[in-house]
Amino acid sequence: VKYGFFDTFRFLMPFATRRKPVERFIREYRDIKLKYPDAQVSVLAHSFGTYVVTKALKQEPDIVLDRVILCGCIVEESFRVAPLRAQLGDQPVVNDCGTNDIWPLLAKSITWGYGATGTFGFGTNGIVDRFHPFAHSSYFDADFVRKFWVPFMRSGTIVQSEWGAKRPAPPAWQSL
Repeated sequence: VKYGFFDTFRFLMPFATRRKPVERFIREYRDIKLKYPDAQVSVLAHSFGTYVVTKALKQEPDIVLDRVILCGCIVEESFRVAPLRAQLGDQPVVNDCGTNDIWPLLAKSITWGYGATGTFGFGTNGIVDRFHPFAHSSYFDADFVRKFWVPFMRSGTIVQSEWGAKRPAPPAWQSL
């Protein structure tokens, strides 16, 4: 589902401009459920799409998702799955983090309402943070998709990243 072009100004300004993409997602979700009422809907969201999906879940209790993968995530660190468990089922949310991804850091640093969870993860129950040596859009490689996303979307199998176990501590500049 696309929500149209979202330029830098709209990305940075939290007033009114962020609402329209969330409303579009909600409308598209409901249209899908009207056409396919028994469908189990899963979501793979990137960057601002992670913000859109989590806001929609918080606002609309009728949105029920089977599986959720976030990547390049800019959702605030305070986001929790527990209050949304009825909408998300028993599966954890998978958050693919890029340890070389500077965009979540910039989003958190230069405006409000965003977090650096696409770089550092959530570190909370109900969300599996999976780390990769990636920049912001490095996830969209066919081999990566087959290895990590297809098993989760098909059967709920979470394939762990080898990088996650051996990744070095983040550089000091990222904390600044």
